This record gives sequence, C-alpha cells and structure tokens, in this order.
Amino acid sequence: MDATLSLDADLIRLLLKLFLFLLLIALFSIPTILLLSAVQPTALVESPSSMDHEDVERITNLLRHHDPRTIRDGEFRHLSVTGRDLNLGLNYALRDRDRSRTLVELDKQSATARYSYTLPDNPVGKYFNMSVRFVQAGPRLTVGHIDFGRVKVPGQLVNPVVNSIDSYLRGRFVEYAGIMASVKTIHLATDELQLVYQWQDDLADQLKDRGRDLLLPEADRLGVEAYYVAIALESREFKGKTSLTTLLEKLFILARIRTQDGNDPRAEHRALFLSLGLAISGSSYNTLLGEKTNAPAVRPAPMALTLSGRGDLAQHFALSAAISAAGGGGLADAVGIFKELNDSRGGSGFSFVDLLADRAGVELAQRAMGPDAEKIQDRMTTHLKESDYMPDINNLPEGLLELEFKSLYEDLDSRDYTLVNDEIQRRIDACSVYQ
Repeated sequence: MDATLSLDADLIRLLLKLFLFLLLIALFSIPTILLLSAVQPTALVESPSSMDHEDVERITNLLRHHDPRTIRDGEFRHLSVTGRDLNLGLNYALRDRDRSRTLVELDKQSATARYSYTLPDNPVGKYFNMSVRFVQAGPRLTVGHIDFGRVKVPGQLVNPVVNSIDSYLRGRFVEYAGIMASVKTIHLATDELQLVYQWQDDLADQLKDRGRDLLLPEADRLGVEAYYVAIALESREFKGKTSLTTLLEKLFILARIRTQDGNDPRAEHRALFLSLGLAISGSSYNTLLGEKTNAPAVRPAPMALTLSGRGDLAQHFALSAAISAAGGGGLADAVGIFKELNDSRGGSGFSFVDLLADRAGVELAQRAMGPDAEKIQDRMTTHLKESDYMPDINNLPEGLLELEFKSLYEDLDSRDYTLVNDEIQRRIDACSVYQ
C-alpha cells in the first residue's frame, strides 16, 4: 500500500514537472511564434502621403484652439482629430521614417491601427506587420484583437494584460494617472477621433518636468552646460557676420576632448546640438532645463552667424539639428516642411533653399549621434569648410507663394516636387562629411 502511494506521489511530481516544463516552453515560444508570424513578404502599410497646404491650415487652427496659454485651469475642451491628421502626426513622429510607417483607419465605434517595418535582409521575410483593432466601450476604448501577420489574438486575451499594465502605470507614475483622469471621454466617429479633456495647470507643469527629465537626464545636463558656456565664451570673439563653421569646429573640438576623457561621443554631440539650438534661437538656458535649474553665469552674446552668407540659413540648420537631437529626424523634417508650407500661405514663400538647410542640419545631427559619431567628429575638426557639411544653394526655387507652388509642383507627392527633393538629398550626400 505504501509503495503504491509512493509511486503515485512520484508520478504526480513527474507530471507536475512536465506540466511546468511545457508551460515554460509555451511562455517563451508563443511570443516567438507571434513575432515570426508577423514577418511577411509584403508590407501591410504603403508609403504614407505627405503634408499639403490644406493640412497646414487645418492643423494650425487645431493648435490655435488648444494652445495651453488660452485655456483656464479646470476648463473642459473638445478635441476632434481627423484620421489624416492622426496619420500625419504618427508618421512624422517616427524616428526611423525610412523603415517604419503607420496607418490608422477610423470608423464609427471602431478604429484599426496598422504598422509595417522594413527589416534588414533575412531569409524569413522583408516586412514586420501588425495591426490593432480598437472598439468603443462606453466612454473609453478597448482592444478588439491584435493581428501579428495572419495570426489573430482576441481581445479577451489581450485586455487583461492591457488592464494590468494600466494599473501598474497609474500606481507608478503620477503624471500618467493624471492624464488618464483628465481625459473624460474618447469617442470614435467616421474618420474622426473625438476626445473631451479637462485642462489642469498642475498636471501640465508635472509633464513639463517629466519631459525635461526624459529628454535630458541629470548626468547629461553637465554636457549641455559645458557646450552652452563654450558658445557663450566664443560669442564674445565674433565681430559682425561669422560663418557657423567657425563655431561648429570649436564645439566639435570640445566634443573630441570630452570624448577622449571617456564620454560617449553620441551623447556629447546631442548636448552640443541642444545647446546650439538654445543659443541661436535666443532662448534662455532654463527653457530647456527648467526654472529651478541654476543657469551658468556667462550667457551667449548676440551672434550674426551665417551659412552661404545668410543668417536665416544658419538658423534653419542649427534649429533643425537641435530638434532632431531632441525628437528625431522625422519631427525636424515635419517642422521644416510645415513652416515652408505655412510661409507660402502669406509669409516669405516656400523655399527649397530653407529646406536644404533644414535637411542638412538633420543629416549632421543624425550622423553625429549614430554609429559613425567619432568619424563625424574627426571630419568636423579637420580644416572644416562650409561646403564639407552645407551644400550649394544655387538654382533652388525660393519665395513661392501657395498658388505658384501648386501650379508648379501640385503637392509634396508630385513628380516635380520629388525631383527637386531628390536633388536636395543628392547635394547633401555629396558633402564630404556625410560620405
């Protein structure tokens, strides 16, 4: 009898171990299977469309209506975003726009978000594809299902995980809990996302502080201060118009010294561009680091920096590099294009020359913060000339007002616009720093 009980106990332990082993295999294999299922030969999302003049007008009005400076504490606001605006924002915000693209389709009571990523060469497939379907559930949204390629995971399995993550974030981050509390309703309509929120001044201040911490951790602030002080000291030596090259070379020499001291060159270059953006825009040091931060005693003097002999191009270049350092090249490109389209509607006109300076600034920032950071550093400190990093601006159209732009190029997806855009990229690629 005892032998039988002992045999049963051993069998139960063996079965339990086998069950746990199979469970572990399932836990590790299921994510792998889902990821592999999402790799396919064709993309789920095609190339997104570009911004046009009508988008600029609509987005400008939207930003004006929801300008935080015009909203009272505790006030309720109704935000309506079209599917096109949502897609423009998502695709321009992607850091790797050459490989990533998204598409959101809004319908009454449901929304589907699709995502495609172009993979490096591999024997499995060219694209990673997934989609998420959201459905209306009272004043909020819930997940209907997630598709990894052709494999569908039902919402009944996904939502408990989503709810657990939501509970964790609410308990871990007071700002997240505040955002979720301030959003009163989310409603899906045909090609429109409608949201009612309550503005909270305290929450806005908390988000600013959290954003600064994420953008610039405490350890990186010393780097920003170092370059800011260097710019301030150099600015006192400039007499009249001075090429941006003079300042950039000095700053990259400082970056090389700090890199030789053991600092990460990519982090150094990021701090360099952020500081340059602050200085060239005339913004205060506390704009980036917050009012509670003690600014250096020395501040940059007014500078007449130029590229190709023009002050506006130096500003375009430096500010685009700074935006790229802070939020990625896609965001910097979006800001530049938005400004040019807006200028064509009654300002100085659409300028491909300005766009070239914008793109060159983004290119330098992205290269300097990438895997070739030390090579860029060497090139920017060895007998640097403007033509090494800033292309020739000759024969590029400028000052095009909206009607003239449309008559010549139609929009940013047209063949004629693409030809000029490709010429800009060809000129940038020809610069020795980027080769």
